[in-house]
Amino acid sequence: MEDRKIYVDKMKAQLKVLEADLKKLEARTEKVKLDLQSTYKKQMTELRNRMEVMQKKVHELSASTDDAWTELKQGLEKSWKELSKAFSKARSKY
Repeated sequence: MEDRKIYVDKMKAQLKVLEADLKKLEARTEKVKLDLQSTYKKQMTELRNRMEVMQKKVHELSASTDDAWTELKQGLEKSWKELSKAFSKARSKY
């Protein structure tokens, strides 16, 4: 049970860091040429949607039973890797 709480707290902290990064990226999109803004904004919306999915999964994990949490954790780890990869890609572009 304690492992789950530590893990959930860690994921919530990491999501807060990504939220701050997303805000920085969104601010940068305001400075780009108008013809590129729609592309950048679309990508920022996609990142925000992925973050919301992760937040829901973290909530599900924290509310899960002891039996289900291991399985949910595996799914969350996969989603986290995909989200991190998407953020890295966006950071390198902007």
